[in-house]
Amino acid sequence: MDSALFLKPNEAVALVYDVYDSRGQIVPRQRMYKTATEKRRRSAPDRLGTQERIRVTSDGDSWINILWPMSAVAGYDHTFFDLVEADSRFYATGTAYPGDTFQQVRTEKDYRQNVASESFKYFIVSAGGNDFIGGGALFELLRWRDEGNGNDPTTHLNMSWLQMSLDTLRSGYQEIADDVRQISHGRTTMLVNTYDYPIPRANGVWLGKPLMRRGYNLQTDKVLITKILKHLIDSFYATLIQVRHIIVVDVRNTVKAGQWTDELHPRGKGAEAVANKFKAAMGVT
Repeated sequence: MDSALFLKPNEAVALVYDVYDSRGQIVPRQRMYKTATEKRRRSAPDRLGTQERIRVTSDGDSWINILWPMSAVAGYDHTFFDLVEADSRFYATGTAYPGDTFQQVRTEKDYRQNVASESFKYFIVSAGGNDFIGGGALFELLRWRDEGNGNDPTTHLNMSWLQMSLDTLRSGYQEIADDVRQISHGRTTMLVNTYDYPIPRANGVWLGKPLMRRGYNLQTDKVLITKILKHLIDSFYATLIQVRHIIVVDVRNTVKAGQWTDELHPRGKGAEAVANKFKAAMGVT
């Protein structure tokens, strides 16, 4: 079944993918959950033969689960979490899905069964980018090019809208962190990533197109755009460090040029570098 399916980025929501079948129909996520790969990925903890391995579970967006290896057909590589899972020192599983928004993670709390088992030492969450870093959210955050001063990124952003989005993320992450602490009785440590500074592309559905629609030129405004995106990622970091009971894994300046599959997803050495940051946070080098 997997070979007949393909991924397509949702242009309206950054980091979100829709899955289509060979007839061009969207495949419901519940059907995807029944595939062999997703059953394994979402499986409950195996208590046999894994006692010496570090147990880690996850939830969130396509930075964690890009439906690899099915997504390899579309040119995608392993995610950083795939690489953690492939490391024999870890037992890794999770409920992340590339169609998940932060609000879905917060509302549905698919992670609860795994975390409540109290058998996982770490819980990794990657979510929130769809609220501010690309797609329709970025378009709404951006002011028209000629409304800013061409230097200060805050003059090119709807700052009240950005603050509202960040406040929602902060409260949502705190809700999840408190929930994890309660249902695991403090036995599970929650790790959250910052995302890295992205690089827009002219044909990019999540960054390039929203920027151009607001009147920005990806070439002549390159320095300004870099400042804007840096401000967004740094603001997210500043928000995360306000959340209690989590460890923020700072992956800014980790993925180099040429190590991106698209505008927002690291590949190859980039994904490996992010994975290494998480492994270090879990005490493994």
